[in-house]
Amino acid sequence: MRQVKMTIEDRKKQQQLALDKSKDEMAKLAIQERLEHEKQLTLLEEQYTVIQNQTKALKDQLAKLKDIHADLQNPKSLLVSRANVAGTTNTMNNTLFSTQSESIKNGFTRMEDKVLRLEAQATAHEYFNEKVYKNDKTYSIDVEEEFLKAKEVYGKN
Repeated sequence: MRQVKMTIEDRKKQQQLALDKSKDEMAKLAIQERLEHEKQLTLLEEQYTVIQNQTKALKDQLAKLKDIHADLQNPKSLLVSRANVAGTTNTMNNTLFSTQSESIKNGFTRMEDKVLRLEAQATAHEYFNEKVYKNDKTYSIDVEEEFLKAKEVYGKN
């Protein structure tokens, strides 16, 4: 775009020089080329704006996907953990009810307490991870720039 703008400026100068020297045909030729380059510049600027908008939309979508992915990691880990616990609990239940031994029952109780403790720890970690995530949220450069502009405008009022 910079090169097209320079060409437009050159054609303006050529037009003025041709008019100063009464060379109407050269002035018309310079005007024609300038107008063509101005149209080209307009098209390039429109394409640039479209590309910028598309890029911004893609960045926004990517940021949303990253947020969703991060939000789903903790529940995923918790579900995997709970599935493992459920499988272990089933195995333990089958063992307990098949032998009816007092020592096995006591072991089951200890294991259940341990599982509850692990679930509590997982819940606590999830709570603190969400809290840290919400407090450490960063914004894109576009958001920060718009925020600074809005703050400037608000400060002037």
